[in-house]
Amino acid sequence: MGNRNSIGQVTTPAPSAAYLAFYPCLQASTDTTVQDRSGKGNHATLGALTVGEAWGVSNYLSSLDSSDKAARAAVGMFSGWTSSRSLLVSVRATVTKEGAQATLWGNGAGGLAHSGLALRVATSGALSFWGYKSDNTSASTGTTTETPFATAAEHDIGVAYDGAAKTVVIYIDGVRSTNYSTPSDVSAWIDLCDDNLIDPMFLGGRVSADTVAGKYQYWHFLSRAGALPSNIDEIMVRLRQNPATPLSEYEFGA
Repeated sequence: MGNRNSIGQVTTPAPSAAYLAFYPCLQASTDTTVQDRSGKGNHATLGALTVGEAWGVSNYLSSLDSSDKAARAAVGMFSGWTSSRSLLVSVRATVTKEGAQATLWGNGAGGLAHSGLALRVATSGALSFWGYKSDNTSASTGTTTETPFATAAEHDIGVAYDGAAKTVVIYIDGVRSTNYSTPSDVSAWIDLCDDNLIDPMFLGGRVSADTVAGKYQYWHFLSRAGALPSNIDEIMVRLRQNPATPLSEYEFGA
């Protein structure tokens, strides 16, 4: 006889092969790594965070506004990304804005010929997407009209970069930011952001001196060749409604 499913039984599909990593952050307070649940094995280290600092808020990963106090993924997780590949990053976050611009996630040292990308938080609590280029310069999109981190409130924050169109959209709580209703064109500079990807992806910062005070759940990092799925807006709503379940191959194919 063949396999049978009981009535009412629900099977969760396997995570999409497009995942670079999925960090739910629902972990024991004694864990010394941030566990990747995508199946890729890209567990993140705690950097200079102590175990108590990292897991001080139950079922959240934390970062601190102090040198190197943010978890980071292995360098190899992001080293295969090129500007021709689409990228989706989504996280449920609470961030405390600072007196200077801070970084929610990113890599690339800037000024050191270390390429990379980042999502930064302005002093107003607004967001902007940055690129750190191999010619020792940086570039960015405009800041969002909304200021989700004007106060330390929890929001689902997403960035969708289209590797075919070379455009970026920032999502706040599953919805496009008002001034990203038309995707932001980054074609003038994005090609210089993938030449020297030697820095880890920080979860709550960008480099050791640029970390932010925050707490996080449900980090999704996905990449695929060519364009984003045509229903990317629906995907971002889905991640807002159910961030605890990774996207399947059907939802976001590799």
